[in-house]
Amino acid sequence: MKKILATILAGLMLFALAGCGKYAPPDPGTNGGTDVPAEPDDPNVPENPDEPQEGAFTVKLVYNDQPFQPEETVYAIWTNGTQLFRASFGADGVARSEEPDGPYRVTLSAAPEGYTYNPNIYTAANNRKSVTIEIYKLIKTTGKGDDLYNSIDILALGTYRATFTKPDQQIYFQYKPRRPGRYSVESIMDTSANEINPLADIYTSNAQFKQFLYTQDGGATSSSFTKNFRFEITFNLDEIGGAFAFGIRLKTRVNNFPCNIDFTLKSEGAYDRDDAVYVPVAQTETLTKAPNESGTFRYVAHFSPIKLLDGKRVRYNEETRYYEYLADEAAGTYKTMYAVIKKDSEVLETESHSGFLDGLVRLKLQGEGGLFKDYYSMINAYAAMCNDAGAYPVTEELRQFLQDYSVSQRLFRDGDGIAEETGSGYGPEYSAAEADQWMFNCGIYV
Repeated sequence: MKKILATILAGLMLFALAGCGKYAPPDPGTNGGTDVPAEPDDPNVPENPDEPQEGAFTVKLVYNDQPFQPEETVYAIWTNGTQLFRASFGADGVARSEEPDGPYRVTLSAAPEGYTYNPNIYTAANNRKSVTIEIYKLIKTTGKGDDLYNSIDILALGTYRATFTKPDQQIYFQYKPRRPGRYSVESIMDTSANEINPLADIYTSNAQFKQFLYTQDGGATSSSFTKNFRFEITFNLDEIGGAFAFGIRLKTRVNNFPCNIDFTLKSEGAYDRDDAVYVPVAQTETLTKAPNESGTFRYVAHFSPIKLLDGKRVRYNEETRYYEYLADEAAGTYKTMYAVIKKDSEVLETESHSGFLDGLVRLKLQGEGGLFKDYYSMINAYAAMCNDAGAYPVTEELRQFLQDYSVSQRLFRDGDGIAEETGSGYGPEYSAAEADQWMFNCGIYV
């Protein structure tokens, strides 16, 4: 992953306008005091739900939709409260057992090293014997997160681990959303043991001040004591640049440390606060199918030793109605600039890897002069005419879109923008003057 894999309550409205997001705690989900976990939704749906299946009970692992074979010995486990059966994974990556008969909860003896999974959502029965367990790679972090103002920075969506060495410990994390939307954080503690209860303290956050909002206890899969937390945060366009922070702590019935609490940060979709009217921007240029140029596509930032988007090397060709870049200073050679639209770039990375066409990428932007613009129709028109590399020559209206996108999404922000991030090693380390930001997704064929 490269880059962008982009109003609180009334009493906190002024703080939210400083860029801190809106926080909406869900109702906690419990099970009425029983020690038996709630029956999970089973992702393995049989074709004939009432008909017993032939053969053994099986479990296989997948990671990123691909079969996964653990390097160490891991057992699949079937339990129903009185019986327990287990089987190791064979050379084909499948664990098999002929012994189970009836409904069972399916778990693993342990997650593979460096990975985790949700132990609360898989079941099997005679009419659905095959189970596929999805595992998640744990993303490494730096720092201890032992203080609210010395929190662990989360740099990307994914799954993380908080390791506790004592019962009164609290570990703090902070995330700066890179684009508007809804975000969720959910813990995945095993509810069957019913010994550890994870909790999350939620804060608004900026560089100088963090405001406590509430404690989330529950909201996801729960039993009588272990209640996995789940909360959502929304960030509007004008709140990008702010952050949210949360501290994870636990209650425990046992003194068994170190103890891990895994959690997943996800994007839950787009978000628009209903306080602006966006005007659709129509495509006005006459578009033709973009050619598949010969040569190698090279981002214009790489023509500078400091990755500067240099507007002095750009000119507009009145005949072609495209922008051009000075490819060779000595020879005075200019080449047509292309903007990457349908695929990811060094700056823009999306969940579907389809660039500006990703459903979660915001194309409603606050443009120059404070106008609110809706670019969805225009960008789809350009996307339909892109070449095989997902790029189209830069017209004046396309240049304006790229400029509006960069400014509104704060791609350049005093070294801490998504296109910069020179200190973290996470960004591409571009630099640009205010008027030249639009070149962040542009290059030429050489």
